Amino acid sequence: MYQYEYLLYGGAAGPGKSYILRWAMVELLLNWFKRYGLTGVRVGLFCEDYPTLRDRQASRIKREFPLWLGKIKDSQAEGLAFHMAPGYGDGIIALRNLDDPAKYASSEFAAIGVDELTKNQRQTFDDLRFRKRWPGIEHSPFLTASNPGSIGHGWVKKLFVDRDFSGDDENFDPSSFLFIKALPKDNPYLPKSYWNTLHSLPPDMRKAMEEGNWNIFAGQAFREFSIQKHVVEQFGFKLEDCTKVMTFDWGYNDPGCCSWLAITPENQNGIIRVYVYRELYQREKKPKQWAEELALYTKIEDIEFMVLPHDCFSTDRGNRSIAKIFKQKLNTRIIRGHTLTKNARINRAAITHELLGEADDGIPYLLFKPNCYNTIRTLPELVYDENNPEDINRKGEDHAYDALSLGLLTIKEKFKLTSGGVKSQPIRPQKQNAWQPDEKGKIKAPDFWAEFKKKKKKSTTHYVKE
Repeated sequence: MYQYEYLLYGGAAGPGKSYILRWAMVELLLNWFKRYGLTGVRVGLFCEDYPTLRDRQASRIKREFPLWLGKIKDSQAEGLAFHMAPGYGDGIIALRNLDDPAKYASSEFAAIGVDELTKNQRQTFDDLRFRKRWPGIEHSPFLTASNPGSIGHGWVKKLFVDRDFSGDDENFDPSSFLFIKALPKDNPYLPKSYWNTLHSLPPDMRKAMEEGNWNIFAGQAFREFSIQKHVVEQFGFKLEDCTKVMTFDWGYNDPGCCSWLAITPENQNGIIRVYVYRELYQREKKPKQWAEELALYTKIEDIEFMVLPHDCFSTDRGNRSIAKIFKQKLNTRIIRGHTLTKNARINRAAITHELLGEADDGIPYLLFKPNCYNTIRTLPELVYDENNPEDINRKGEDHAYDALSLGLLTIKEKFKLTSGGVKSQPIRPQKQNAWQPDEKGKIKAPDFWAEFKKKKKKSTTHYVKE
């Protein structure tokens, strides 16, 4: 098992993942001492923060590890660590937290173990794996145990569960990764009451906690998203019959994303839909490079407008703003999205939820072309903010979602949808206050699509492939 460089034992609740991880560190140290005579070897056992480290690992080590094996102590030289007894190689299990992974830049560990890897961003994984080296040890494994969910769910699932090494991960050796599915039955000491608790959970949560399902997990924001329902090859209208907009989320070190949305006329059932038919997802591109590339599309396609977030309108040290650069290059209107207004993020999440829902004909209002790979990949991996359960956690890979939700909110704010298409007409207050924020500035999601459902002149439906 330890011949793999990266190993994940993850999935369901209750199999003893943290237990296995700390005892794996002991086994590695004993093995290096017995086989190679290596003494004083240091391995690292990490948790996301100090309280978790203390509760999940340090306190358990004190109870579980026998006194003859060694002792846990906090020293100036090694910090908090478990020190193996001299007769067992003087090895050290350094107990560390990941509140700032950069502080371990000069550290060396013969092996690294991370408890609940999904609690961390991808950058933490990359920072740590370059710290695993030790004189005399050829193979330094990276071991981790984790439940599905949290901010790192997407990238952990991509590498370990889906074994998807596309994009920036193409240089990984797939044979160096191993995923072992963790199940409650792996732990023979679970009491019957724990099993009863698992069985009593709601169906979706039970699949995650009892079956270790990585597609459904606790805290998942857009659980209603389904590739089978939301990803389609054919649209209900020709693109030229739709009103098209572009929406953008800026990024340089992190990916930037531009999405193309097509708003249809009403179909024969009086339903209007939004199709996400193209995306551009890339990093380390300067605003001018983005503008030149996007300009190629606006020259050949009629785009009603492009919406940018507030940060694209700011200037840095006198430089031109991204909005100004885009305005000079692109053959379309540039407008500012409402990203700083009160409850803007909550409204964006609510609108995305509503459009992912099904219309009266059983088909969702919001549909995606298969070529929108990163949007399709990251949307179901987003989680709620722990401090604000109505908002999306910003530490996840939310670039495609930010672009999409900004576009959806702007469509609601700027356009009046009619049976003949979309007119560039601001929505006027209605007597029933349709589409208007309440006294707290929130838009109730169930009311959002009501305006779109109004019966208008019927349109002929055509099915084409782009």
